[in-house]
Amino acid sequence: MKKYFPLFIDISEKNVLVVGGGNIAFRRINILTDFNPFIKVIARKVDKRIVDLKITYKKMEIFERELCEDDFKDVDIILAATDDKKINQNIADEAKKRNIIVNDCSYKDNCDFYFPGIINKDSLVIGVCASGTNHKLVAETVELIKGKIENIFKDKGKNNV
Repeated sequence: MKKYFPLFIDISEKNVLVVGGGNIAFRRINILTDFNPFIKVIARKVDKRIVDLKITYKKMEIFERELCEDDFKDVDIILAATDDKKINQNIADEAKKRNIIVNDCSYKDNCDFYFPGIINKDSLVIGVCASGTNHKLVAETVELIKGKIENIFKDKGKNNV
């Protein structure tokens, strides 16, 4: 099994293309907004939660339509988050042709990176990943770490998490 190197980068000036408008897209967009990239969402139908998020997150564009070739221009990161594995595969293939890093939510072997479980408070950012193999373990670990960090800050009189 491949192991992925954890890399923390500034994405505040990066262009992120999210293809898909459902639950997975919402969860990932919601996390991304804490890191301030430009986000372009393209989907046939976009979840109301994503539309509502755009009200407060001004660096996002939403297009309810099919993906087209021009959508790949000036993109740094792509999240293929549709509910159709074949579409996600096509997006990943096109991203790789263009040297754009991609995450395919439906097939871990198409991913240049994994979308980690995130713990984010102030300047503290912790990413948790199981190399795309065990999402439940990641979620449980994130919750466990959050609880431990809350206790650490409480003990120090800094209830910041």
